[in-house]
Amino acid sequence: MHKTLIGLISFILFTLCCGFQTSDEPVCDSKSLKEKARKTMDPYKYDSAKMTKIAYKVKESLKEVEVPLFLGEKYRFVFNTETITKPVIINVYNKDKEARNRKLLWTSKDDPATLKEHIFEHTHSMKVFVDYSIPPTDSTAVPGCILFMLGYK
Repeated sequence: MHKTLIGLISFILFTLCCGFQTSDEPVCDSKSLKEKARKTMDPYKYDSAKMTKIAYKVKESLKEVEVPLFLGEKYRFVFNTETITKPVIINVYNKDKEARNRKLLWTSKDDPATLKEHIFEHTHSMKVFVDYSIPPTDSTAVPGCILFMLGYK
């Protein structure tokens, strides 16, 4: 009885700490997403990657990622959006969201909703800011992830 109670308590604590993943929830497997993005990176050399979790809310929300770059290099940005359940618009700017006179360098806005990998090539900046514009949705929307990979040549 004592071992059974300890086992039950251990199971409950594990469940509370780690949680269950339901079968309809997309898997944010960074390893497989990176492997897919690396195939699109060629002939650019891999520099870095960042996984951003996307949680949908009742109001529109925004997540911003700062990306430092070196002048004189050519860069390829690859965004893998296959695990998100609602379209997210990706915008790349020359300045952060608080700056005046910031300039839009690229957007995924006009890409087809079925496209799961977005590519942008860029030079001429010391840094850029990637904004994920997350649309408002009801509470049933399942969260996902966007993998951003950067390469240079």
